[in-house]
Amino acid sequence: MSLSVSCTVNVSVEDISVNSLEKAALTGAREAGRRLLQALFELVERAIPKHRRCACGGRLESRGRVERELMTLVGDILFSRQKLRCLNCGRAILLMKRLVCGRDVWLRWG
Repeated sequence: MSLSVSCTVNVSVEDISVNSLEKAALTGAREAGRRLLQALFELVERAIPKHRRCACGGRLESRGRVERELMTLVGDILFSRQKLRCLNCGRAILLMKRLVCGRDVWLRWG
């Protein structure tokens, strides 16, 4: 798997110094990091199998998307994730919950 992101860094030639170059490099690195994390979240969600089942065995129905803001070392990242509901038991499930929250997603693939 490979991903590429780009960012633009602006530096003023009139006020050039090691400090201003370092600030510009850090700003660019943060922006590239935010874009990369956002792209990775999207890639991971697309990789989740399409035929999902709830832990109870019930079929899952899409209920739209939910936006989430996540605080990271490279800054706040706004992303959306799919919201599902089990037609059998009614459990609400947010895809990628384990990735974001460190908890189980309560899904069985297959």
